[in-house]
Amino acid sequence: MFYRFMLILTLTAITITSSVLAASVNNENLNAYLTLIKNNNEDSKIELKSVSGDDLMAASIKIRNFERLSSKEQFTRSDYLYYSNLYAIIGEFGNSLQLLKSAHRKQPDEISLYYRMIEVSAASNDSTLFIEQVLNIIGRRDLSGLESSIDLAFSELIKRKDDDNLSFILAKTGSRLNGLGPVVEYWHAVTDYNAGKYDSSLNHMFNIIKVAVRLNSNHRQWIINTIPELLFMQSEFKSALGFYQLIATNSDDRVEQDNANKMIARINLLAGNYGAATSETIVDFSVERELAKGLLTLEENGVSYGIDNLYRK
Repeated sequence: MFYRFMLILTLTAITITSSVLAASVNNENLNAYLTLIKNNNEDSKIELKSVSGDDLMAASIKIRNFERLSSKEQFTRSDYLYYSNLYAIIGEFGNSLQLLKSAHRKQPDEISLYYRMIEVSAASNDSTLFIEQVLNIIGRRDLSGLESSIDLAFSELIKRKDDDNLSFILAKTGSRLNGLGPVVEYWHAVTDYNAGKYDSSLNHMFNIIKVAVRLNSNHRQWIINTIPELLFMQSEFKSALGFYQLIATNSDDRVEQDNANKMIARINLLAGNYGAATSETIVDFSVERELAKGLLTLEENGVSYGIDNLYRK
């Protein structure tokens, strides 16, 4: 039974080998991908600082003193931002947002606060408040300089599974991808991937891969993992192999290396390269490695099983 299974898999491998060898690897994309891996290796991890009880108490006292003021007309933009942050610290996000808007009115042409408005409204867990900010900001005619705000809006809408408003942002930004930077096109790649539009997702990733170092580490990591995954899923095995080999030899993450080596073994299995699939770099006891060993034995002893002609053509 075991060797019958091996024979079936061998015949399958022979059938698809031509498509494996026909796929081409774009060297320019591979070089950009390698840069992405190395950049991600060096990226430092940022730890969020938690707010202590003393911080909360101090913020609460300052907020109450602020609320006792009869007039705030003399407040500057910096004053509003200061108290907005205090409100956010104690979890009063609605009040924090109102002060952000007051700060923005001091300098209406300044767009730097838009990100903070979306961030605070998202933290409020008030969906209506959040959507209102997203639509007001992303609905602007001119989206220049709003890349980080759009990034946060996409992230939150996908997390909330808000397909209607997500469709709005996709339509709003879709015709302006060249001018909005790689972050926005990254989210188009993600949404296409989630929708099963794999060709389109890959096209977006290859469009931005040369400048993907400008993305944050989570975005870069998704691209690193997803490009070879989609190539493999679409039977572009040789192309996928090139990307997995870069991960296996350049990533600092042992889990990533192991997963890449498993996929390299799997591709070699499909191509009938059983010797390569038994490489010592493959994780011990992996299904791919053990299966390759069995197939290699079957190939070497083909005469005994009456299938040696399969390997002589």
